Amino acid sequence: MRALTLAAMILFGLAKPALCDSPKPEPLPESLVIQAYGEKNPDCQEWSDGCVTCLRAGKCSTPGIACQPTETLCKKPAK
Repeated sequence: MRALTLAAMILFGLAKPALCDSPKPEPLPESLVIQAYGEKNPDCQEWSDGCVTCLRAGKCSTPGIACQPTETLCKKPAK
């Protein structure tokens, strides 16, 4: 049993450095981040991409499971 535990520790110990060296995924383009729309459009109070709706207060809804986002548009401009 000790040999099996030791073998597992060695195996997992060797795997960790290899995982750390793997390339990091590229960040999403800023155009895909719906929250960024509010920063770029300070006069908009509510905006949506058809799946997620965000408010100026910093809260966004959760998208539906099969929703396909479209262009982000302002739904409620400042008065």
